[in-house]
Amino acid sequence: MSARLLINRMVEQAVQLVFLYNKRYRPGTYKWMSRDLGQISPVVNEHVKQFEGILMESSITSS
Repeated sequence: MSARLLINRMVEQAVQLVFLYNKRYRPGTYKWMSRDLGQISPVVNEHVKQFEGILMESSITSS
């Protein structure tokens, strides 16, 4: 449980950094965040897919 929470927070911080680096407003809701991330650049769009894969990983366990 704690490993999953840590990973979620790390991905959220990485997303925040992408918006800050590109001088873009980060939407307040997760509904629009993925869409807006994908519109920043093709490179960021590729990272969005990696972030989603990390968040959907089922083999993450905490010790």
